[in-house]
Amino acid sequence: MEIKNKIYSGVFSNRCVFEPFSKETDKNAKGKEGVRCYSVITSFFIKIFGFQDKLINIKGSNGKILHLNKRSLDNWLTRHFNCKTSGMFKQSDEYVEAIKLVLIKQQQKKTTPAQKDIAAHQAITTLFGGEKEFEKLPILNIGDRKGKTGYIDFIEPGEMTAPIMRGKDCFDREFFLIRAKNSENGELTCIAFFARGEGRHGTWVTGLKQGLKPIMINDSSLAGGFDVQGGVVFKEEGFEMLKQFIANKTLGSWKIE
Repeated sequence: MEIKNKIYSGVFSNRCVFEPFSKETDKNAKGKEGVRCYSVITSFFIKIFGFQDKLINIKGSNGKILHLNKRSLDNWLTRHFNCKTSGMFKQSDEYVEAIKLVLIKQQQKKTTPAQKDIAAHQAITTLFGGEKEFEKLPILNIGDRKGKTGYIDFIEPGEMTAPIMRGKDCFDREFFLIRAKNSENGELTCIAFFARGEGRHGTWVTGLKQGLKPIMINDSSLAGGFDVQGGVVFKEEGFEMLKQFIANKTLGSWKIE
């Protein structure tokens, strides 16, 4: 996803508004649009005077570098995620992923038909036999934790109090987790399945903590066969395999426990 933006000039600094937002739809409590940003010349002097840590530089429209005020960007993310994000992000690539999540969320509000929302909802819950069964899953509270690039790829098997759990992260993205054990070597693993957009919207993807083993069946990763976009199952074989795994609790040498 390419980040697109418009720059509105000010006296001492400019304002950057990311699409699909507009000046009218993206204002803070003081009526300021978007995120505070600087021209190339201004950002040069900011660096010269040793305030490089006050800037976040990312690519915007047409590959042009945006010089964003870090504090202003943190405030912008806090406003759109409805939770404090200051200190959560360190590197530019982390900020880029967070910005993209906000833009995906906004785009879905504008363009996602109700039918697609219902379809995405149903596609996931069918894995568990329906909405009522999905809602019965125990909840894992992960607080404000997040992966380096925004993925839910940091949960360990020991954190789970049940073999299958669900929850929401600080970006309001819904997820469910499967903990499984390899009967051949006793290894435990934990896979997260989560929506890239708010709630259950957008493409559902998977996350696995570094060091944990993926669930491999016939040289194929179970997670690699999972692809749901807007309620449409693009990899039906992998989706059905996951559905059977959840129902039967076993798949090859792996057992949900």
